[in-house]
Formats: sequence, C-alpha cells, structure tokens
Amino acid sequence: MRILADTNIVVSAILFPNSVVARVWSYIIEYHHVVISKYSIDELKAVFQRKFPYSSLTSRS
Repeated sequence: MRILADTNIVVSAILFPNSVVARVWSYIIEYHHVVISKYSIDELKAVFQRKFPYSSLTSRS
C-alpha cells in the first residue's frame, strides 16, 4: 500500500521517537511504500531550519 506522508506526522515522529506517532510511523515505513511530495520535503526543511537554525543538518550549503 502507498501512503502519503504528512509533514506534521514526520516532524512529530522525528522529534518524539518514543511517541505513539513514532511507533506508527516506524510500522508504516517498514510495511508500506511511503510517498513524500517535494512540497512536503521543502516544508520539512523549513520546519527544521526554524527549529534548529544552527544545526549542521539544516545548513543551507
């Protein structure tokens, strides 16, 4: 089954790895085909750049 990932779900799963959302996300990515749009990827980058502006993971290089 293909599942379209919502930005808020991905952010929550990453920021709260022991949450119910993270467990569901882990199940989804293990047993299904996850689809993430370019818009969602850009939105994820923007969210993490706002939340962690000095992180090397969010640098704009």
